[in-house]
Amino acid sequence: MVAFRAPGPFGSDRNVVAPEPGGAPRWAQRQPRRNVGGFLEGPLGKRDHLTRLQVDPGAPGRADPSDGRPVPPPELTFEQFRQAVLDQQIANAQAQGRHYYPPVPANELAVVEGGQQLRTQAAQDCRSLLAAARAALATAQAANDAVARTVTSIGAGSCYRPYERDRARWYELFPQYYDATRTDREHAIGGRHGRAAVQLLARYISPRKAAPGFSNHSNGTAVDFVTTQNGRLYTDETSRELWRQSWLHPWLVANAGIYHFNALASEEWHWDYR
Repeated sequence: MVAFRAPGPFGSDRNVVAPEPGGAPRWAQRQPRRNVGGFLEGPLGKRDHLTRLQVDPGAPGRADPSDGRPVPPPELTFEQFRQAVLDQQIANAQAQGRHYYPPVPANELAVVEGGQQLRTQAAQDCRSLLAAARAALATAQAANDAVARTVTSIGAGSCYRPYERDRARWYELFPQYYDATRTDREHAIGGRHGRAAVQLLARYISPRKAAPGFSNHSNGTAVDFVTTQNGRLYTDETSRELWRQSWLHPWLVANAGIYHFNALASEEWHWDYR
């Protein structure tokens, strides 16, 4: 495990612990220090704990040597802003008592279907749940249930996601969250890539996509169900309203608990094994 220090996007430092080869990341944070009138404020917040900064003429975010006025820092690039949002989301998750899940050993996973995996007992119960759902659908269709007759498939979508896959998914979804918050971020103090914008976007993302490694998907205990209804595939990108109108969702609400799967309040397709 190798530790190194990297500059934070807003003038603070953070200690970053590089992962072992093939491992997953861990975060070690150091309390940030504020730039106060050309000084770095120590963790006690007292003047006798201030260290004078080296002031370069025109250096962004430091005192202007000509008149003492602060020079605003340059705007973060898209990539820097994205990383700052991810760091903030991780910090928020840790503050809420959530934990990073290390990769699940292969011998503790089992296939649900279609190559999707969960922890062994969860996979077994998920297979039983899917069999029961399909049997109930067939019965409803035979009884000429109008909604059931529009359904052509039920299945397990995304299940276990190791860190690398979960991180790739977070990066894949980030642009849509970025666009959805554009107006609010542009009106935030500090602008579209300022500190307030970072906090705003991190809060916006969290109920929609957990930080990589902090989801129950990374623990092998969550499944995103899929279904095809009226010729449309319902996935984790389908609107919540449509999911609530599907045949599968009310069946899950009534029956998933029998198989130890519980709903996630913010995502109709996501169910956690407990």
